[in-house]
Amino acid sequence: MNNGSASYSQLNHVAASLDVHVRNQAIEERFGEASTALLRQLLEEAAGQLLEGQAVETPLFEHFPGGVFLQDGTVITLPNELETTWEGCGGGPYASKSALRIQARWEMRSGGLHGLW
Repeated sequence: MNNGSASYSQLNHVAASLDVHVRNQAIEERFGEASTALLRQLLEEAAGQLLEGQAVETPLFEHFPGGVFLQDGTVITLPNELETTWEGCGGGPYASKSALRIQARWEMRSGGLHGLW
């Protein structure tokens, strides 16, 4: 976790310290579309578990039976090596070949996360 550019040999060493014995090639083969999808699902599930809040009770919200939503987003710049998985966006001073755009929607009446993209 402390070395974002760890080699497969270094990752293998960490795995071995946890009594998991694999070849470097096996580690390399795990990085791809399936692992990207898994990481996304883990992020969504973790955020849903962690981001629970207290419901806001106010007579004003009674006029909105479908819910009162607060939505915001951000862009996280990623290493250029990830451009085939997470393509960057636009130009400007913070342009990158690889980026991750995150949007989240919070429902005020229930106090919970109702969307993470």
